[in-house]
Amino acid sequence: MKKTLVHLVGVLPPSTSGITDYAITVSAATSNYSEGKISSSAFGLGQRNIITRANAVFGNSPNADQSLPLLEIVRKMQPDAILLHYVGYAYHIRGAPLWLIPFIKAVLRQSPNTRLITMFHELFATGKPWESSYWFSPLQRLVAHELSKLSHLRFASTTHAADWLSSISKPFQPQPVVLPICSTIGEPPEITAYTNRLPIAIVFNGGGPWREVLRANGAKILTLLRSMGIHRIVQMGSIPGPFVSEAGTECEQLGPQPAEVVCKTLSKAAISVVAYPSWLTEKSTLLAACAVNGTPVLIFDKDGAWRLHLSKDRKPSFEAVQKDEVPQQKDLVSSSSANCGWYHAKAHSKWHANAIAKALGL
Repeated sequence: MKKTLVHLVGVLPPSTSGITDYAITVSAATSNYSEGKISSSAFGLGQRNIITRANAVFGNSPNADQSLPLLEIVRKMQPDAILLHYVGYAYHIRGAPLWLIPFIKAVLRQSPNTRLITMFHELFATGKPWESSYWFSPLQRLVAHELSKLSHLRFASTTHAADWLSSISKPFQPQPVVLPICSTIGEPPEITAYTNRLPIAIVFNGGGPWREVLRANGAKILTLLRSMGIHRIVQMGSIPGPFVSEAGTECEQLGPQPAEVVCKTLSKAAISVVAYPSWLTEKSTLLAACAVNGTPVLIFDKDGAWRLHLSKDRKPSFEAVQKDEVPQQKDLVSSSSANCGWYHAKAHSKWHANAIAKALGL
């Protein structure tokens, strides 16, 4: 008998997000893994309330009339499970969607055989007293705590999040399952050997403070890349990168690119450069894409530069790149192999599909 799974995401179509892309990727993987025994659909809630009308993201649900409120759709569908993709800021401008708690309670009350699976992409934010996240953090924690209590099964994208969820578990509640985020731009079965790669660096441009991190470290990045024999930089992302061509280095601005282009470019590149919080590695689809392609990563954050080195047997680890240090090819070859091995052992979409199938009794 076919099982039905409903994804709930916080972005309303036609808009999209990394979480939406993740839901689509996991849905496809779940269908393949279960050999078609799991039928998935998804709806976007946005920053709304419990009377919201459904906004279908994907899937074919013949019993779901999109003109009805989502509560009514779920009542008609009676799905085997709901997978809530939780990021507080997706459902509330300040990251504290208190309305989501009575909404989920109402869903489970009218569909008593439906299991709630919550994927905690994020838990709560912290900040300085002059930042709104400082004042809203207690409410954000409250929402995460309440959703944890309502969940039959909890997934967490990082070990840090799983530890927090474990500390608030109810008696006899299954422990959270750590599922590092998988690549949403493809998962090539084989990688290009490092010695066959082109002397190209891919720089991924983030917004806000992370672009400034790249800009502040610009001279160091260029020096590092040149010392590695890399004289071409390809910049990708919706925001223009900080590098321009100058003597000795060619810089290209590609802007946002389709998934297949990003994946193909990564597979040929000698290294990628990313500005990102090093302790959140497990929840980055971008770093997952680098890992599955075996592309070594230099991470720049506010504390310095780090070479990402993943291992099948450990949490993500980082090796500091000292001021005048040049990453050696043997180290990059090692990272390429280790990162790809870690991805296939820990983060591949098949592990996400396996966890969902188990939750549905398959």
